[in-house]
Order: sequence, then C-alpha cells, then structure tokens
Amino acid sequence: WVFAIGFESHTVPVYLAECSKPDTRGTVVGCFNAFVVFGQILASLLDGAFFYLDDGWRFMLGFGAVFSLMQLVGMACLPE
Repeated sequence: WVFAIGFESHTVPVYLAECSKPDTRGTVVGCFNAFVVFGQILASLLDGAFFYLDDGWRFMLGFGAVFSLMQLVGMACLPE
C-alpha cells in the first residue's frame, strides 16, 4: 500500500500514451494530470465542508467510496 500512489503516477501515463493515437498522446496524458489535481482539490473541498459536522468523517469516507466504485466499474471497460 505504501507504493501505490507512486506506482500509479508512473504507470498510468505510460499506459495512456501507449493506448492513445500519436497525435493525441500529449492531450490524453495532460488531461490525466489535470484530472488528478482536480480530484485532489475536490477531495479537499469536500473534507473541509464536512469537517464541522459531528459525523462528518462518515461522509468523507462515503464520498471516497463512491468515486472508488466509479473507477472500479470504469476499469472493466479498459482494453488489455
């Protein structure tokens, strides 16, 4: 679990570059990086919004589970 983020941040751009057409490789990899940053900002905003609630930690974990399930379903559509 310790190396998951580092492994993902190196492997996924290579996978995306290999699967995309040569004329769109830079755009696809750039969009990946932009979506990662957008996800970090969204997570920070949601955590900040639920911080002051008594059971806000449950909402924080719940939103993380929703996006993880969306990613799990989307991975079923990936080519090998």
